[in-house]
Amino acid sequence: MLHENQLIKATAFGSPRGVHGVTHRVSVYLNARRLAKDKELMFYMNFAFFHDCCRRNDEVDPGHGSRAATHYIMKCTEYDREINCDLMAAISFHSSHNVLQFPKRVLICWDADALDLPRVNIKINSDLLYTDEAKEINDQSLHNNTSE
Repeated sequence: MLHENQLIKATAFGSPRGVHGVTHRVSVYLNARRLAKDKELMFYMNFAFFHDCCRRNDEVDPGHGSRAATHYIMKCTEYDREINCDLMAAISFHSSHNVLQFPKRVLICWDADALDLPRVNIKINSDLLYTDEAKEINDQSLHNNTSE
């Protein structure tokens, strides 16, 4: 996995101000930290910064996860040759709703990304979240928004 300074260099392309830019990447990382209770921080930071780094646009972009996973492999090989298979899966499949069995840390990545959907006015359906922690955060957020 890449460390902070390598990570920023490796993912420093695409639109930094677009809806999938730096603000989104930081939000995904912070969501993952919360869901993971501050464990495996480098894993989640790598997911957050790589998962949308190869988008061609901010709209529907089939294949952007696979392109990002390929980019992750190239950069990890360039920096330290450690390729994490769970991280590759999390990046590759983050934009498709999977029914396959994945480790919880992969599911946390996907939920961390989904919890940032309100930034583009998309209401999150808790039934599409994978972890109980994300469902609880989403339900609490919905409750807070309706009680205001």
